[in-house]
Amino acid sequence: MGAGMGLAGAPATESIMNSLPPARANIGSAVNDTTRELGGALGVAVVGSIMSSLYAAGLPADAPESLGAAVQVGGAVADAGQAAFVDAMSTASVIVALIAAAGAVVAWRYLPSLPRTVDQRADERHRIGAPDPVRGE
Repeated sequence: MGAGMGLAGAPATESIMNSLPPARANIGSAVNDTTRELGGALGVAVVGSIMSSLYAAGLPADAPESLGAAVQVGGAVADAGQAAFVDAMSTASVIVALIAAAGAVVAWRYLPSLPRTVDQRADERHRIGAPDPVRGE
């Protein structure tokens, strides 16, 4: 997951920033940071909720609901707790991967094509009255 986030972060930021005129780069940067923070917090919450419910459902009736407590009991209870944890984490990871794949398809379909040309950026600057560094303004 870390490698995927690291590889996706820079292109996603570039896509967001290049879809805006230069005069609105500050807004784009703020929205980018906000969505990244919100997405990270929601991602942890969603994965944690999915995993917690799957873990509790995978435990035997007499097992404690905490992996730490199950390991302290030892024996078959610890084995059941560890197996339920691994199964819950695996299933939650697959669910989140499917959600991420759906998000990638939506982004691929609806984000504008990149990169924009220098002329397109100059036209945008001209429309909003911003200086054009390429033309020495």
